[in-house]
Amino acid sequence: MPLSRSSGLRWRVIDVPRFSFSPGSTVNVMLAFEDTLRGGFYASLEKSDLGNSELNRPTGVNAHRLESLVRAWAVTGETRYWVPAARLIEFAERNVVDGPGGVVPDPVGDMQLIPEVNGLAIHAWLMWWTAGRDARYRSSAHKSLDRVGEECWVDSGGFIQHAAFAG
Repeated sequence: MPLSRSSGLRWRVIDVPRFSFSPGSTVNVMLAFEDTLRGGFYASLEKSDLGNSELNRPTGVNAHRLESLVRAWAVTGETRYWVPAARLIEFAERNVVDGPGGVVPDPVGDMQLIPEVNGLAIHAWLMWWTAGRDARYRSSAHKSLDRVGEECWVDSGGFIQHAAFAG
């Protein structure tokens, strides 16, 4: 119910300091998840996951993180975002990029193409190419699009993930 002036209550503005937020604050927190020794970003920092660090750096998570780093660099122009992005690209090329095109979902394990993961990676690769203008990454993205289209597209259902079923 709105207050009228006749109620005798007066509103006054109280100066409360606002929460300080910068566009890079989320990315700065994300940098704590980087594996600076082997490359890539961890999905979490739980102690149980760190014992199996090879299994804790999924391609989809790293694709999102690459996009965030490229955006942070584009906004700020600071190398503290560009350098981890370059290390992440090198990690991906060594561990998850498949030669004929496409990316695998994890550095260790199944080598099957998954359309969702490849879509994320292709988008991130194109953002990286746009920022750096290195034609290798555009070509890699196009090769990935072609391979995922050939292997995972079904006319009656769109993109599908082929799975090996245990019998």
